[in-house]
Amino acid sequence: MKRKIRKAKDTRLAEEKERERRAKTLQKETLDRKKAEQAKKRAEKLRRQKALVEARRAEQEADRAVTRARQELASVIRETGAARPSSRASGSSERKVQSIGVKQYSSTLATWISNQWQIPEMLKKNRNLKTTVALTIRRDGSIANLQIERKSGDPFFDQSVMKILQSTTSMPRFPGVVEESSLDYVLDFDPSGLIN
Repeated sequence: MKRKIRKAKDTRLAEEKERERRAKTLQKETLDRKKAEQAKKRAEKLRRQKALVEARRAEQEADRAVTRARQELASVIRETGAARPSSRASGSSERKVQSIGVKQYSSTLATWISNQWQIPEMLKKNRNLKTTVALTIRRDGSIANLQIERKSGDPFFDQSVMKILQSTTSMPRFPGVVEESSLDYVLDFDPSGLIN
C-alpha cells in the first residue's frame, strides 16, 4: 500500500513538474513572440522616421530651389528696370525668366531623380558603367518617349536606370514660369548616380 501511495506521489510530482515545464516553455515562447513583435514595430517606426527625414530633406531642397528661382527672377526684374520695358525688351526679359525657370526645373529634376534611385550594391563597384537615357517630360510631370540612347554594357545596370524612370508615376510638375508643354532631356547615369 505504501508503495502505491509513494508511486502515486511520484507520478503526481512528475506530472506537476511536466506541467510547470510546459507553462515555462509557453511563457518563454509568448515572451519571445512579444519581443519579436516589438522589434518589428521598432524597425517599422525607424523606417517611417527615416522616410520622414528623407521627405523633409527633399522638401527643404525644393524650398531652397524655389528661393533660388525667386532670387534669380528678382535679379532679372532689377536688371530690366522698374519702368515698363518696350515690347522688344519685354520679350528679352521674358526669355530670361523662361530660361531661369527651365534651369531651375532641371536642377529640381536632377535632385528628385537622385533621391529616388537606389543603385544595387553589386553594381556600385564598377565605376566604368555609364548609361545614357533620352526622355520627354510633359508639363504635368508625366514621362513620354523614354529610351536608352547608350547602353553601359551591363544589362542589370541599364535595367536599374530604366526601372526608376519607368516605376515613377510622374516627375515634378513644371513651375508656372515654364511655358513649354514638354521638355526633352538626355540623362547620363553612372554608379555614383545621375551625372550633372
